[in-house]
Amino acid sequence: MFHRRDFGKITCYFSGNGEYLLNDRRYPIRDGSMVVSHPRFRTTCRTLSGELGLYNILFLPELIDDELKKMENSFGFFSIFHPEEPAFSDLYVTDTDRGLRGIVCALRRKFRRRLHEACRLLAAAPALPVVEVALKSGFNDLSHFCYLFPREFGTLRRVR
Repeated sequence: MFHRRDFGKITCYFSGNGEYLLNDRRYPIRDGSMVVSHPRFRTTCRTLSGELGLYNILFLPELIDDELKKMENSFGFFSIFHPEEPAFSDLYVTDTDRGLRGIVCALRRKFRRRLHEACRLLAAAPALPVVEVALKSGFNDLSHFCYLFPREFGTLRRVR
């Protein structure tokens, strides 16, 4: 089902094969694909084989306005936002696009820190309810936390 949202989304795929549908166009997705979804576009994705493993990074567009202004003259960056024009089969980030890459890397590090903080909380207070662990470590979606934590650590109550 197609949907629109009030926020931007960066999706990093780490396993599986599928299709990303943007308005009326289809794009292949596979391990290593990354998709930036603009809030006003209609998007969805579907699995073609196996399970799609992915991380979603959600952000309010106004949070990156300053970074986008710095990249205004970077043709390599803004060319990815013109889906009506022919695109490359693969997109390679250039040195001028370090700003966006830095944002993605910082978000990935923050996400990992949250998972490790949850692990630390579980070790320090094994009786603490999982919902409190999720909230105290920065996750506001319990089902997403309960899906991601075992993928990283093997089980929800196991502590490294």
